[in-house]
Formats: sequence, C-alpha cells, structure tokens
Amino acid sequence: FNNDTNVFQVATGDSTEITNMVPFENSSLIIFKERSIHELAVSGSTASYWNLRPIDTRYGCVAPECAKFHNGKIYFLAHDGIRVLPTQQQAVSYLIKSEIDDINWTYINRARMVIFDDKLFLAVPTGTSTYNNKVYVMDLNTNGWVVYTGWNVNCWGIYISGNEEVLMYGDSNDGRVYKCFTATAFNDNTSTAINYQEETKAYDFGQPFSYKIGGELEVEIASSTGNTLTVSAVIDGGTSYTELGTCTATDKFSLDALGRYRNIKFKFVNNASSTEQLVLNGFRVATFLEEYQPEV
Repeated sequence: FNNDTNVFQVATGDSTEITNMVPFENSSLIIFKERSIHELAVSGSTASYWNLRPIDTRYGCVAPECAKFHNGKIYFLAHDGIRVLPTQQQAVSYLIKSEIDDINWTYINRARMVIFDDKLFLAVPTGTSTYNNKVYVMDLNTNGWVVYTGWNVNCWGIYISGNEEVLMYGDSNDGRVYKCFTATAFNDNTSTAINYQEETKAYDFGQPFSYKIGGELEVEIASSTGNTLTVSAVIDGGTSYTELGTCTATDKFSLDALGRYRNIKFKFVNNASSTEQLVLNGFRVATFLEEYQPEV
C-alpha cells in the first residue's frame, strides 16, 4: 500500500489487467486479474490494517463482468472454463468442454455473465464470431447445462418491476434491449417460430469400455396438446442421429435397432409449429451389458 497515493498495487509487472472485483464474506474484496486472484482483507478503520495477498496464481478471470457472487461462492470465467471460489480442482463447465474449446478467445473480453433465478448465464463469442453468439446456462442447483446458439447478448441487466425481477439483455447486432423468456410467446421479435432442441451428454452407464445392447428410453412430458417431440439417438461419438420416434405425451422408445454401443447420446426436438409451451419433465434409460462370448 502506498500511503502517499492511497493505492494498493496488485501483482504489478505481470502484464495482466484487473478484470473484476467482488466483495466476499463481508470483510474482504476478491480482486481478479487475467491469470491470478488476490484477496484484500479489510480490518480496522484505516488501510494500515488491511492485508493484500494472492490466493491463486494459476487461474484468473479473463473478462470484465464475468465474476459473480452467489450463495457463498464466486463463479468466474477462466481460460479453461467456469471456475468457483473457494477453489475446486476442475472447472464446473467440464460437461460442456467441447463448447468451451470453441470459444473465440481473441474476443473473450466481450463475454458477459449474470446470475439470475439460480442460473448462471454466460454469453461468449464462438468459432470465428467477433461478438457474443452463444449463451451457456448452468442450473446452479443441479449443475445441468443448456447451450443456446444464435443468441447475441452484448450485456445483461436485471430490471425490477414491482416485486418482480426480470432478466433483460442488450443485443449485440441491433442495439435493442429485450426481455428474456417471456411466458406468453414462443416467437422471436420477428414473429418467426423457434424450434426447441436439447442434446444430452454421452452416457456410458459407468462402463466406458463395455458394450451395451438393447433396452429402452422413456420420455416424460407433462403437457401434450399441440406438442410433437421427435426423439433421436447417436452412438459412440457419431454425428448422424437415428430417429427413434415421436410422441405427444409420456412414451417409451426401443433401443434395439441401434445395435451394440459403448456410449449413447439423445436428442429431443420440438418443432416450431408447436402451439403451447413444451414441459419436458425428464427421461429415463435402461440398457444391458452385452453378454461375453469367448472364442472357441
């Protein structure tokens, strides 16, 4: 601390900038640089009693507005994905690692994060895009992820209307401000209907090197009128999905036609012509290990 200028110097000389500062536990300020994290412990009435110390010299926060406090933790965007303080061994975004790898890190300073309704929203530029064109959403209660493509978020804002909080965003392309997730409409601002599509992770059922065969997938839908859900599957890292069938209510689909596989992914698509909001409660899958037959 410099008494003459009233300045704390945070790891000067490392050629990185301070990106975020987040109050933590009522008595400290967490200071994020691009590749390090520091804590300024505040105690006493003057800065003479304050203490600045590094708490992580490997990971930092790479973009402004990308470190947020929630329920005793700070979530921040590091070079390998979303991490958490107190420090965890791996990024909490490991389930969408392929998506994280596709981020355009040249323009990562344009990424923006917000936490709303127990969900973390991260807008990032991906591929060759120079502006944010995808949004990663993490449910902080279940650690599940949803990826939105073509959602061009330049900034987030939470608007308070009476007793209600509303998530808003500014569009990267047209400069307009929009309300997120309106409950009474299923179209975008051009009145073009939008498909719902969800792709799961690859399931190996705890046996990554063993072949499975047969079984069934049960999909549970809470609403049925006006909805047709197309259910597909792909095995062993393939890219071409096989349609298992369609349903408008809870239904089961056989996996027999897929042959044997080591892991399997599922895709659910609700066509844009749907006349009501789809409520998909979840799915269950059962399969069987292939019986071992020794060579004679």
